[in-house]
Amino acid sequence: MIRSLEWLALTKSATLVYNDIELSEHIKPKGTYLVSADLEKLDPILKKKVWSLDLPLIIKKKITVQMRPLKREIKNWYYDHKLMFMNDFFRPIKFVWKGNGTIDRLKTARSLIECQSGDISKRFQMACVYWLEEDTKKLWDEMNETARRDLSASRLYYPDCRWDHAVKDWLTLLKSGVVDWRKHSFSHPLFWYCEEEAIIQGNLLLQLSPDDQSRVFRNVIKGLFPHHTKRFCLSQMNAKQFDDVLKEEPLKVYIVLLNPPFHEQLQEIIDRIFTYVSKEDFLNFLLYVVISRIKNECHDYDYVELLKQFWNECPVDFKKYAENSKYFNFLDKALNHDYSSPFKEPNPLGFIFCLLLCI
Repeated sequence: MIRSLEWLALTKSATLVYNDIELSEHIKPKGTYLVSADLEKLDPILKKKVWSLDLPLIIKKKITVQMRPLKREIKNWYYDHKLMFMNDFFRPIKFVWKGNGTIDRLKTARSLIECQSGDISKRFQMACVYWLEEDTKKLWDEMNETARRDLSASRLYYPDCRWDHAVKDWLTLLKSGVVDWRKHSFSHPLFWYCEEEAIIQGNLLLQLSPDDQSRVFRNVIKGLFPHHTKRFCLSQMNAKQFDDVLKEEPLKVYIVLLNPPFHEQLQEIIDRIFTYVSKEDFLNFLLYVVISRIKNECHDYDYVELLKQFWNECPVDFKKYAENSKYFNFLDKALNHDYSSPFKEPNPLGFIFCLLLCI
């Protein structure tokens, strides 16, 4: 997707504002580990910083708008790493951003790993999770015996905690003296580790065979993974992998495509949805668009116009099915929504079931 120079400049400015504050000061732990980043309290601080810039008012407003998706990106990063660090976070956290407004996970991981003020055990775990062989060896060599013993003695948080298994397996590898990790017998197939929110965006995915990559993509799209993880998978697929997943899980793929930066790609394949989904699933998808995007006042795209495009292009039998359903009055009001006021129509009875079908 080709971005305008204005969009790129605004995104760059917004990332500089975020990196000018200490985000780890605003993390809100709950219980024994972090469940979410409490970044809402940052809004006044961020706004003050933007307003202090020597820029025209219209540019300041645009930068403020551009910061919203960046905040979601930061929340997603913290979500994916919450179990890894419990209450003990790296300070300071300076994210490395890509030009498209997403966090460069590998470069950010390397930055944290190289941070000498950070706890060496946490830096080592980060290197294991991101499958950075040289860093794991270097940090293991630098670690004192007490830190090594503590790491070796730590228990798995729960059996399916893939990042924890990865750390344990790297410990076994380093103790064995195996020089090349590719020659080590890990406790699980390599693709298994990639079915985890942090590991999948590290170095391991790039080392898998095309078949194993496809297996990972299918399982993530089908599974109960966050949308940002599924979005990452779509961004890594080649044309064949995308077509295969689209045929197997069309509804889930179209829902992921509702997220930026895939809106243009979604426009290109609107007509293909009718080949792969049933009339019932198509109606559920339309309701999902209304409830999750239009009712929630998402401003990153014109979702009413998108809803109309799907409606106008759908076959006659799909239309009749929707018109005869108990949800049509709700859907029809969304199709005619003009943004003059928020869409406050009450959710129809049974709408939760429709949303669950789309997850």
